[in-house]
Amino acid sequence: MKKFIALLSAFALLCAVPAFPESVREPAVIPASAEEDYTGSTYENLNYRKYADHVQITDCDTSAEGEIIIPAEIDGLPVTSIGERAFSGCSGLTSVVIPDSVKTIGTQWAEDNPFSDCRSLQSISVSADNVVYSSEDGILFSKDKTELIKYPQAKENESYTIPDSVTSIANIAFESCSGLKSVVIPDSVTKIDAGVFYNCTSLVSVRLPEEITELGRAPVTKGYLGFFEGCSSLETISIPESVNTIGPDAFANCTSLVSVELSKNVAVIRDGAFERCDNLSAVVIKNPECEFVSALRNSMGDGITRPFSVYETITIYGYENSTAQAYAKENGLKFALIESGQESSEPVAPAEIWSGTA
Repeated sequence: MKKFIALLSAFALLCAVPAFPESVREPAVIPASAEEDYTGSTYENLNYRKYADHVQITDCDTSAEGEIIIPAEIDGLPVTSIGERAFSGCSGLTSVVIPDSVKTIGTQWAEDNPFSDCRSLQSISVSADNVVYSSEDGILFSKDKTELIKYPQAKENESYTIPDSVTSIANIAFESCSGLKSVVIPDSVTKIDAGVFYNCTSLVSVRLPEEITELGRAPVTKGYLGFFEGCSSLETISIPESVNTIGPDAFANCTSLVSVELSKNVAVIRDGAFERCDNLSAVVIKNPECEFVSALRNSMGDGITRPFSVYETITIYGYENSTAQAYAKENGLKFALIESGQESSEPVAPAEIWSGTA
């Protein structure tokens, strides 16, 4: 009996031990409202939350126009945070001035970016005394200018060369910059969060850095925001040999895109990568073992989103007996050998595939 009780006690102690050591367990994500009490109020065109020791700007009156200057203090407390979607949809806003007291801006989720859909925004200015953020020519950077955070949507420049100090670009940094036609990204940039050029409808030229490995997607809670998604003026793009993944929706809705060449290092082409590229006529795939990934993402047809959704115009160029050749045959795409440039087959797109992705 004593032995049984001892075994039972040992079992109870074992069950009480957490699955992972506390030092490596993920911390719980607790909303600010659950962490501490606050009161909500308004300062001019700004709504805010007042906590015990700081203030967070939560949103702005969407009818606000012109310049908004965020105060360093409200009711004697420092304004330390700009919340998610704080200025989203403020279509008449032309300029935002950020004080030295602000230490955090926004969120990791692309659709909750504080400056999303600010269609008239021309400038974001940061106090020179701010220790976390900075600005240059109306563009938001980290303090040391190693990260480009946000390029205002209505900035008038048609071309922009990113400074050599920048090593990373935040998600949807250039989102909906409809006047921007050309961007040069230096080789100092090694990390580009996805959705970076989402809906840049006038963009015709982008110089990508040599070390980038993925044309990925922005971390949104619903669906994807592709790297160049919605860049409807982009006709061609030079993809560096360092790229190994063409992410979901990377070129979706690039309706002017005519041709793409993918190096032997591209190992994966993800679902929706070239979806609705209506004028795409040639895709050269040099990796004979490239993987093509489809996903169940929509309710149309069979519900499957494939890497390519245009079958009447596109020709896949690849090697004999390659995965590209097999993919073309299985999905009703025309295929041509890279060596000869001659089409080896012209299958008609199967109706069930066409209706499932168009």
